[in-house]
Amino acid sequence: MNGGTKWVFLILLVTLAGRADEATQPSQTIDLLSAPLEETFEEFTYPVEPSEGRIASPWQHSPGAGLAVSETAIGFLRTREAFHDFHLVCEYRWLERTFGPRADRARDAGLIFHLSEAHSREANLRPARFEAQISEGATGDLIAVSSVTHPSSLRARVDRNTPPRWSADAKLRVFDETDQPLARIGWSRKSIPWIDRRGFRGESDLANPVGEWNRIEIIAQGASVELRINGELVNAASHLSRKAGAIGLRANLAAFEVRRLELHPLGQFTDSWQAESRSTDMGYSVTGESLLPRRFPLSPEESASLWEIDGDYRIELVAAEPLVADPVDLTWDHRGNLLVAEMRDYPLPTAEGAAFLSRIRRLVDDDGDGRYDRSEPWAENLDHVQGLLPFRDGIIATSRTEVLYLADLDGDGRAEVREPLFRTNPIQRHYPPIHERCLFH
Repeated sequence: MNGGTKWVFLILLVTLAGRADEATQPSQTIDLLSAPLEETFEEFTYPVEPSEGRIASPWQHSPGAGLAVSETAIGFLRTREAFHDFHLVCEYRWLERTFGPRADRARDAGLIFHLSEAHSREANLRPARFEAQISEGATGDLIAVSSVTHPSSLRARVDRNTPPRWSADAKLRVFDETDQPLARIGWSRKSIPWIDRRGFRGESDLANPVGEWNRIEIIAQGASVELRINGELVNAASHLSRKAGAIGLRANLAAFEVRRLELHPLGQFTDSWQAESRSTDMGYSVTGESLLPRRFPLSPEESASLWEIDGDYRIELVAAEPLVADPVDLTWDHRGNLLVAEMRDYPLPTAEGAAFLSRIRRLVDDDGDGRYDRSEPWAENLDHVQGLLPFRDGIIATSRTEVLYLADLDGDGRAEVREPLFRTNPIQRHYPPIHERCLFH
């Protein structure tokens, strides 16, 4: 893993069985975030790789302030207590950061219910459960996950078999052990195909994009369940194999916040969903307070058409997202490769001890038509990279704390030479705190 970054796998173990006669049915509103986290949840953390010292929990919570989940979290939160027959309400919003193998993938998490009691390490790592998925383009999918000892099954009405998607008027289908270990029912208007790509949005998405609040509701009654996204019914199932269990949250290397996580008695939750005031279509608020959310970004073609060129010149589109993200500068090296600096760690700094997020990508035009077809990492883990300049057999890159000479001398498409020419600022985490200057001769 880059830069010695530690991933944390977090699990909370439920101590009550998943049977309805041993679970609690809410008789009044239960705010699962009102008490200190350890009182409502039991937490166990497992570093994926050996580490020295204690790793800070990626789940940060203070009563009255909600729950913040960092991009380094992968795992589950599980209540100590089991519940049955309830109306579960969760309000969340995505933050900017993603991490590790999912850095360029769709932001993903989940609201879990009817978790089975765990009796083994295997069951702890992959507990049997039902889940309302929270994922870009797939928020509202209903998932049944089985373990070796606890199969999960249900029945749902789906308008198609591959992949199945819920429809209230469709034929009822059984999802059982033949779909092990995971069965998924897509939400009613899910875009097919769904693409596992950071920032993906379907044409009919109900969930709001990054930076905007959403509400997801789970209404569990007996062996049936309904899912609602921002007030609209999007999924349902019956004949669930479990009628009770713990409540939980799943995190998967994408940062998000939760401001509301409540259990209500059935039939007593009456709050209608009110969409918040939208941002402008240029990616920032009218007051300029925030760069998020970005609800209506211009397409690359629309953006290019708005440029006004002075003189006998023209502007041509050669690359756009997802080939590049957060570009701040570009240059060509001695081989003619286009190198693009991506300052992905601005404006939010990385967590203490985490790898830097800035990088340089090499863009490749495979067919020679003047528009780049693919991009590859050329140099990574840079601290707020800001500028690029060709020099000798490589480039000089400026960052917040260094001036670097980077070069790909063996021609494999990645810079194996990384020489600091100038360093400053003792807060630098990945190099000794020095202040030096070196000059080429």
